[in-house]
Amino acid sequence: MKMKTTLPKVIIATICIAASLHQGNALAQAGLLLYAATGFAGSTGELYILDPVDGSVITDVGPLNDSDGNNYGVTGLRYDPSTSRLYGITGSSLTAPNSLVVVNPSNAQVTYIGGPFGSRLSDIAIDPLTYIMYAISGSSKYFYTVDKRTGIATKTGNTGLLPARGGGFTADATGVLYGTNERTLFTYDKITGDATPIGDTHLSFFVNALAFDAEGVLYGIEGGGSTGADGPDTSNRQRWLVVIDPVTGLGVELGETVGDLNALAFVPAL
Repeated sequence: MKMKTTLPKVIIATICIAASLHQGNALAQAGLLLYAATGFAGSTGELYILDPVDGSVITDVGPLNDSDGNNYGVTGLRYDPSTSRLYGITGSSLTAPNSLVVVNPSNAQVTYIGGPFGSRLSDIAIDPLTYIMYAISGSSKYFYTVDKRTGIATKTGNTGLLPARGGGFTADATGVLYGTNERTLFTYDKITGDATPIGDTHLSFFVNALAFDAEGVLYGIEGGGSTGADGPDTSNRQRWLVVIDPVTGLGVELGETVGDLNALAFVPAL
């Protein structure tokens, strides 16, 4: 059951939706597209381009297959401007789980890089200043860096949290790392991995993926498990595109989107 919306949240939602309309125009002018991929709980991998205003599908790019036709469920996406590559991680994919891949955004073709990681990483972030790839885990409390050439994940710190539930993760334009665990938004220390809470998202479900746009608006994919308030619901496959205030942690749903989405990234238009 979805949580009831309070009046203050309705007011905030109205502001956020109006802002998202503006952001949709700004992103179009900046030449950025919002990509999303499925991969939740071993589901079939498919790549989409979403409308950042309401989460509706603009383009179904295609199945996330390699050159041999093997399909990859993708649980994290991140564009790297230093290599012009769209990287992905494969989580519980039936093909090459817990590995690093490259995704061609024009046709969804997957190229395997390396793995397995040794820990089930939930999402990845790339520092836009150093281009280092960081990751958090869905099966441990540890913090990682990932070698983009080999797919080797190295444990570098400890978040101090239980294994990430939801586990969205991203970096803003200044290199600050943000992530979600259950219903809370955190920042992460890049050296120690220590997580500092910002605030409750007040969303009904966990946030599985995060991505900042060029204007600093934080988007996410909500769904896949309950907050615990209504009991466990880890089989939930509905998804909503949300925006989250990086100052307070408050999240607002923009619209329902494709089920089983588990990865999100802004990518320059081809």
